[in-house]
Amino acid sequence: MNRVAVRMGMVVIAFIIVVGGAGAGIFYLFNQHFYFDPPKPDYPKPATALEAQRQDLDYFRKAMELDRSFAPAAREEAEHRVTALEKLPAALPEQKLHVALMRIMALADNGHSKMRASRGDARILPEPVRVTRFAEGFFVMRAKASYRDMLGGRVERIDGVPFDDVLKQLKTLRGGKDSFRAENAAVFIEDHELLYGLGIARDPKQSEWTVRMPDGRLIKHTLVVGVEKGDALFTYGPRWRSPDPKKEMGRIRRKRWDPVGSPIVPPTACFRKVCATSTTTFRAHRCRTPAPNMSVSKTSWIPTARRYSRS
Repeated sequence: MNRVAVRMGMVVIAFIIVVGGAGAGIFYLFNQHFYFDPPKPDYPKPATALEAQRQDLDYFRKAMELDRSFAPAAREEAEHRVTALEKLPAALPEQKLHVALMRIMALADNGHSKMRASRGDARILPEPVRVTRFAEGFFVMRAKASYRDMLGGRVERIDGVPFDDVLKQLKTLRGGKDSFRAENAAVFIEDHELLYGLGIARDPKQSEWTVRMPDGRLIKHTLVVGVEKGDALFTYGPRWRSPDPKKEMGRIRRKRWDPVGSPIVPPTACFRKVCATSTTTFRAHRCRTPAPNMSVSKTSWIPTARRYSRS
């Protein structure tokens, strides 16, 4: 009886070892097939900005070769664009090179292959406003004190470029379905370096924005950007349409989102913008005067999201 039990135990152990080994082997082969170590940046110290750019492009080409999601025609176009950049007689401004590489990776046309929007040097140049995409366009949802009269306005132009053209260019920075590109555009539009890299903004430090208010008035402001290190709030678009508090928004921001902490001002003191989606109508109240318990130096934007029956 004991010998039988020992044999059965040995068989079970052997089975576990074989299955475990096979699983480990499959996992290893999977990683070897789909996940690659990045190429080593083994380059001498560049003597000029142009040499540094060409080294960056060489590394980018090697990294791009590891991405198998490009369709043949898209890869051919990507290679063509990299070659054109390598032949430039002078180095591009960093913002424009960065945007060019983002556009190349977007040719893979999926939601995963991408060049990051941040350049990794801890410098963020966000616009002093925050924008959200709605059915009728992109609306200013938050603003610094100097630009608070833009709150609730729909973006019409940036440095004279019509919004439709702005959106068309922003969509080229990330691949995927059109709706996915548009949602990312609502985040990219807040990054001044991307606007400058695309050629939308003419100045690397400022741009003129024109917004249309619900009463039809056009408001223009020259938005001046400043360096922010890591604490710039770039919240994913749909998050602005949620009434739930978010820790990262800070104490003041939470009050705006919490119906208990910051009561919604009656509609008579606000104007109302209604934007419909397939399942939900989002209603946002923007107060003409600061809401209770809120600093005048902050925005008085109080977004709310509720479900309504479809009419």
